[in-house]
Amino acid sequence: MKADELIELLRDENNCDVLDYIDDAAELLEQQQKEIEQLKAENNQTAKDRDQWKRVAEASRDVIQPKLRAEIEELKAKQAVRCGECKFWEEQFDTVGICKYGNINLDHCNNGYCSYGERKGEEE
Repeated sequence: MKADELIELLRDENNCDVLDYIDDAAELLEQQQKEIEQLKAENNQTAKDRDQWKRVAEASRDVIQPKLRAEIEELKAKQAVRCGECKFWEEQFDTVGICKYGNINLDHCNNGYCSYGERKGEEE
């Protein structure tokens, strides 16, 4: 018997057989109570899983972010320094200048680069 039908029968003032439906009502209530308990257990497990994944994500962030930052800094350090950004660069004209590294004194464009390049303002 469905819950709606049972409720209607129990509330019917003209129904003389109300006592016959008490067992059905009790059984339905027990069944619904079990379903509620199961849903609560599933909800608690979902909350535990969510909390566990949150802890994993936080731990991963604490481990991965510093590694990524270190890798980014390493890549920046390896990035070619264009002549126009180099401390040895001396601009002569609009985009042409001279490299003052050692005794090289080469004329070339500011977008060139070499293995001697050191960015202006970088500490060694």
